[in-house]
Amino acid sequence: QLILKKSYKQHLHTDSLVDLCFNETNQYIASCDASKSIYIWSLTDNNKEDPIKTISFENYQLASMRFVTLPQEQQDNNNTSSSLKEYLYVIAHQHAKGNSYILQYTTSNWSLIQSIKVGPHLITSLECSKKLKYLSLTSNQGDVYIYDTPMLHRINHVSKCHELPATGTAFSVTETYAISVSADKSIYFTSTQDNSSIFDHMKSIIYILCHLIFIIFILIKATNLLDDVI
Repeated sequence: QLILKKSYKQHLHTDSLVDLCFNETNQYIASCDASKSIYIWSLTDNNKEDPIKTISFENYQLASMRFVTLPQEQQDNNNTSSSLKEYLYVIAHQHAKGNSYILQYTTSNWSLIQSIKVGPHLITSLECSKKLKYLSLTSNQGDVYIYDTPMLHRINHVSKCHELPATGTAFSVTETYAISVSADKSIYFTSTQDNSSIFDHMKSIIYILCHLIFIIFILIKATNLLDDVI
């Protein structure tokens, strides 16, 4: 059954299409091409064949995109507006420095909010979890990156968990793991648990142990000195 039919001017994309995505409310389509352009199309205005927004890049190669509409519980508690917060996340590679980035745009005015450096690898796939809490990225070096939304805090990074380039990623139903696959026929499960808190806890324990060892060493030295005096 045909639900919607729209015709767009094909000459706008001057190069091969790289990715295409819908937003959650089916108001927009975003399409990007190899000529470093993103076009935002309206699905609600049948009189508009031209894009409502064009985002052009000079120094980036575009890889993939995802719309994320935040659930109410993930939004700012001080936000009294009834409208939902929605973002467009774009994966782009900068040729000059060889780094990949996550670019975050707001759909309210399509302005760039932040640019997060991922690493010195090409990003091969991007996926958002079902509850829109996490983003999973894979690289051509077999790495897996997990970020939260909307702040893009890096939760986990597993280096070279695949021997060949990772080719896809998805989340488990419970969002406990991001699952990645690779050209080497391997499947890897990456935890969405924030490992930084674990590392901070371990560093605190090591710090305390070092101080205890130092205190014990001082006590032993003091005891030896007292024995010599006696």
